[in-house]
Amino acid sequence: MNGIGYALMLFLAVTVSLSGISLYTDYSVSNLVYAHDGDGDGFDDDTLEPVVDDASNDPFPASGEDFVANLTTDAIVTAGGSTNSIGTGSVSLLWSENQERLQYTIKLTDISVDTTVGSDTVEALTKIHIHQGGPADLGPHALNIFGGPAEDDAEMEVHVDDNEIHGIWGDIDIGSLTSDTARSRQLSDMREQLCDGELYFNIHTNWNPSGAIRGQIIPESELCDFNLGDDGFSAELDALQVIAAGGLGKDDDFFGTAEAHFDQTRDAMYYKIKFSDNVNISGTNTEETSDNLAALHLHIGEEGNNGDHALNIFGAPCTITSDPTFDATCDDTQMEINLDENSISGVWDDSDRETTRSDHTRSKNISDHIGDICDEKLYFQAHFSDGNIRGQLHLDDHSLCDYDPNHSDFTAVIDESQIVGGTGSTATGIADFRFSSHYDELQYLIDLDGLDTDDTQTLATTDDDLTALHFHNAPAGVNGPIHLLNVFGIPEF
Repeated sequence: MNGIGYALMLFLAVTVSLSGISLYTDYSVSNLVYAHDGDGDGFDDDTLEPVVDDASNDPFPASGEDFVANLTTDAIVTAGGSTNSIGTGSVSLLWSENQERLQYTIKLTDISVDTTVGSDTVEALTKIHIHQGGPADLGPHALNIFGGPAEDDAEMEVHVDDNEIHGIWGDIDIGSLTSDTARSRQLSDMREQLCDGELYFNIHTNWNPSGAIRGQIIPESELCDFNLGDDGFSAELDALQVIAAGGLGKDDDFFGTAEAHFDQTRDAMYYKIKFSDNVNISGTNTEETSDNLAALHLHIGEEGNNGDHALNIFGAPCTITSDPTFDATCDDTQMEINLDENSISGVWDDSDRETTRSDHTRSKNISDHIGDICDEKLYFQAHFSDGNIRGQLHLDDHSLCDYDPNHSDFTAVIDESQIVGGTGSTATGIADFRFSSHYDELQYLIDLDGLDTDDTQTLATTDDDLTALHFHNAPAGVNGPIHLLNVFGIPEF
């Protein structure tokens, strides 16, 4: 036998099925909450307070925008007829810290949010819904904000003076209607559609009962890439873990907790560190008072050992300023400071790599250190003027970094019929392949029948002696000159 050749072809098959019909029934407006900001036209100054769920453990960031929607007449999809609206609008949406609630602000122009003023000359709001579906679909309801069917968003407010609608979508909004196409859904059940851009706003008016303006909800931040609800990594930061060497001191007054999660393709990691209330992260670190956070890094090192920098989140060796938003040449450019919960969050990916500093102090590619993350060889270190605190990053779920021995991601059938030119060999084989869960290793198991696989031999003595085994890069029916992996044998023994 002169050799065995085989090629692997990887296929990704995606089947998308979009279906659904929307029932646009002209329900009467009910349960409308008006929030009055000042002197209004025909409204008193009483504000009806909306029902709010307990959000103490899931606050919203002080600012930001995770999703947007642009509301136009051009986006309207109607079963018959066209819109005669002159209105436009925009929507800004913000996820809560745990992504369990979605805050929305709807701003309208040339459509009044005051439902009582609609006439032949004034276009006014009658209903607002979030629907499931793409830009060309008429999809079922996802959230009934107000105006029918009779299950309004309990946390919706109408601000007449600003011509805005504010509200919060959460799991408490699940509807009880028997119609599956018209009831509100839990936000947690709509996450995939939300992140895939498969939800849209439809604004109904007295002029256009089936919809006047419409807009697709589009992700603006990177949070959709991360499985924040899944088990990931965590760390407890304290002075006890600091290795006092090379001038490093300890500060027993401060503490912190950290969480981290891979993105879905394992080429980025989201992190968040919450500090004890006595830590000042407001950006006044140049004053060097004892409670000011001066620098924050992710390091490579086993528990009990100091190591090189993996990610410079902010502070030395980067430029220290009175506002640690970031030094774009050194700090994590996706770092964010949340003063409300005294936390710092960001994303480590290969874009953070920089080369101007020494190997000890520069930020590095995450792709080069997936193994260190899974081996628990990374730690956060926070620096203060009087000392430091440290926290080793531990796996909450070890299966994240293990192979699944009962699962194959790819298979290959090995036989002579696939050799270009043929060999006449009767040997056969089966190969199974599976990715590590962080996708930086491919485990293979090759079972050969009819070949002697004694890998100590350096010279073939019989036709059934295996002399070399390689992975090549080529489709079926083509010889691939490029070796992807030399398992053993020629070109080197």
